[in-house]
Amino acid sequence: MERRPESVRRRYDRSETVPSVAVVDAIAALEGLGQTDVQGQLGIVLYDYVDTDALDTILAPGTSIEVSFPVDDYAVRIDEGTVRVSRVSGDEA
Repeated sequence: MERRPESVRRRYDRSETVPSVAVVDAIAALEGLGQTDVQGQLGIVLYDYVDTDALDTILAPGTSIEVSFPVDDYAVRIDEGTVRVSRVSGDEA
């Protein structure tokens, strides 16, 4: 059985990708899935965990903040150009 990484760090271009989509892309990459499989195979709907419109607004181009939040069994950290997703063990959740 192939071991999957515990975390992923991905850059994204805010002029092409909104932060909420970058988060879904990063979770998909961590799990070796396509973006559209995150909801279907993992049962994750991002707006169940965070207000996606607010996330996209506060991480507007030129901002220098970082937002962290949990999504299911993952810890997410995102700023204007980078998203990091890490697996969270049952003890940490």
